[in-house]
Amino acid sequence: RGDLMHGYIEKFLKKENLKPQEGTDKAYEMAKVIIKNGLENNLEEIWKTEAVLYFPDRYLGITDLVGIMNSKTTIIDYKQSNNPKQEKYCDDYFLQLAAYILAHDRVYNTKISQGIILLATESFMFQRFVLDGEKLEKVWKKHKFDLEEFRKLEQQKQEMELLFESTKQKGDFDFAAKLQY
Repeated sequence: RGDLMHGYIEKFLKKENLKPQEGTDKAYEMAKVIIKNGLENNLEEIWKTEAVLYFPDRYLGITDLVGIMNSKTTIIDYKQSNNPKQEKYCDDYFLQLAAYILAHDRVYNTKISQGIILLATESFMFQRFVLDGEKLEKVWKKHKFDLEEFRKLEQQKQEMELLFESTKQKGDFDFAAKLQY
């Protein structure tokens, strides 16, 4: 159901025919809920749909949409659920959005302002969860240690590689061989 819903939303964004396939009425209706309540009249620019985002040597993911929503640079992910969600149970969604924002900013040298989850329930209820400002900073701080530790390890790795290349160039092959292990 989720893949079908995503497919209908993507067709809408590409201005393609949005007719439902036989047996997909629920996914089609859920897509319409997200389109009507979340995207129409809010989405100003589409930069990329199904955007592959990665933080170099750390993680990779695919977000549903990157663009301008309500005059802010935005990462958007669509979700479907059997039941409505309470924001306090959306930590995984917010962590995913924060990771996508960090990756996009790092790779494309941007400053994404917000992440938004657009959710439709199987009873066709719409929910929007926004991660921006202090909430975004809080998620980043909560997981900052991991990224700082990763950056330190990356720097150490680069320093070791430079040292290895330097000793190889000087002809100290015994020392260079020891550095490899």
